Amino acid sequence: MVCLALTKSDSSLPNMKHFIRLCCALLVVQMASSLRFSEAHSNNSGAPVGYTGSPNENNARTCASQNGGCHSGTGTTFQQGMITSNVPACGYTPGQTYTITVSITVAGRNEFGFSISPQLTSGATAGTMIASTGTQLNGNGRYLTHTAAGSVESEPNTRVWSFDWIAPAAGSGQVTFYAALNASNSNDANSGDLIFNSNLNLFEGQTPESPIIFGEPIGCEGSPITLSTNYTEGIVWTPGNASTQEISVNQPGIYQVTVTNPCGTSTSEPINVTFEAPPPTPDILFSSGDAGLESSITGPYLYTWYQNGVPIPDATSAVFVPTDTGSYTLSLTSFNGCSSGISEPIVLQTVGLNGVLSKPQLSVFPNPSPSFSTITLVSARKGTMQVRDATGRKVLELQVEKGKTTWNSTLIPGVYYLSMAGSVQKIVIAQ
Repeated sequence: MVCLALTKSDSSLPNMKHFIRLCCALLVVQMASSLRFSEAHSNNSGAPVGYTGSPNENNARTCASQNGGCHSGTGTTFQQGMITSNVPACGYTPGQTYTITVSITVAGRNEFGFSISPQLTSGATAGTMIASTGTQLNGNGRYLTHTAAGSVESEPNTRVWSFDWIAPAAGSGQVTFYAALNASNSNDANSGDLIFNSNLNLFEGQTPESPIIFGEPIGCEGSPITLSTNYTEGIVWTPGNASTQEISVNQPGIYQVTVTNPCGTSTSEPINVTFEAPPPTPDILFSSGDAGLESSITGPYLYTWYQNGVPIPDATSAVFVPTDTGSYTLSLTSFNGCSSGISEPIVLQTVGLNGVLSKPQLSVFPNPSPSFSTITLVSARKGTMQVRDATGRKVLELQVEKGKTTWNSTLIPGVYYLSMAGSVQKIVIAQ
């Protein structure tokens, strides 16, 4: 305050002194009033802390008087989309810096303010905000608000603020930005303003977990195999660059699949695809140990015997004893599922083969026996014995007595079956 010097005569000095004292008093009152007004209306240079609408503090207050703040008007209006970011769809990467944007548009308003705070679900401050042009930090960095210069419109009826945010450490989880915004009516008072609040949820992002390849890596020559993965999108197979969940493979090689989301790419473990040759096609031989059939090829195979083209249940070994007449064939399957061709058929026409598994009624020795030799037959009963060759064709009949019967064989070398009273015996006539 400055008091001007006076030039009046001394006779008028007392009255003038009184006037000056009154003038100075009025100036002091006016200055004090101005200071109080300025203090009461200083929010154009920043909002007070703790009024962002966060449920973690001040009972979710905003700056609207109806919500515990100082601005009277229509109360607080929630409006989604006032906070945006360039955080990718999959989520933020811990420690990465992103841009957060706060914007407000209200017709007929040209002064605006805001306060924003990023918080974890626990209420703790999430990450680090970096003030930019038109913004400032307060509350020890927990809040970001406007400056006086940052309160005026950046476009007609609109204000936009952008600032950088450093995402929190790994394991922080969900982050929510809470913000309260004011569209002022510029009356230098707390009345008539429009108050909004908004929020933005961000999630901690992760690159996809390494994909898994399903499918047998060993196939059979001439038959493609199918490989698949546990992802449905963002897939690329190598080789081939296929982008489908399943691929059909008919060439050997090293196969991998990658999966990509907005946060990164992960690659599966490689799988070495090979193709094996099928087992050779077997021939059917007559078993030398019993009245049965056997494969000409043995090894680590699954044997499938067929009667008249139909697989025989549980007939999966190299030797098979038929119990009925018919056309018998055989195929082999490796443990990797590769199958051979089907053998040439063996047709059995001998009647009585269903007695093979019963108690023998007939024994023959020597067996094997040379051609044109004497063969001894031992039978538990008297009866007729039929002699059939390997194809089931009957070549002769003999009358057999109970006990021992001698038979002078004139059969040519080969395999024969002797059947009598439900008992079948195999005999080999050698050279």
